[in-house]
Amino acid sequence: MAQNSAKYKLRIDIRKWFKTLNIGDDLHTCVTGSFQALKKLDNNTYAIDLLESFGISSTFQLKI
Repeated sequence: MAQNSAKYKLRIDIRKWFKTLNIGDDLHTCVTGSFQALKKLDNNTYAIDLLESFGISSTFQLKI
């Protein structure tokens, strides 16, 4: 059973890819326009320049 789980995980991990941003890169959304990456906190975690009126955290983890 553990061997099957390991094989499944390997197949899924091969298909994964991670998008990385540079400081100053734009993230485009369909509804609200574009936002700029202000700070890279981790491999796929970024601080984004969101308006305070959104009422949400400006730190996001990209999962693509």
